[in-house]
Amino acid sequence: MFDGLGAPGVPAEILKLETRGRLQPGMRADIAIFDERATQWQPNQTGVGMRHVFVNGGLAFTEDAPMETRSGQVLRA
Repeated sequence: MFDGLGAPGVPAEILKLETRGRLQPGMRADIAIFDERATQWQPNQTGVGMRHVFVNGGLAFTEDAPMETRSGQVLRA
């Protein structure tokens, strides 16, 4: 399994984003937790196995259903 827990800290540090880049209390983390045994890797099929998604440290999605809270914002290019 890929261990990427240290990777987000580097860009956050370079960009001086003090509340980003680490998973710890008080930080604004975006993270997806999935069951790797359930995920389908075919690009033309809907993936399965997404368990939880946290946006800015708040639970945004759990077990196939979005939460009522809105902890993120829409970004437009």
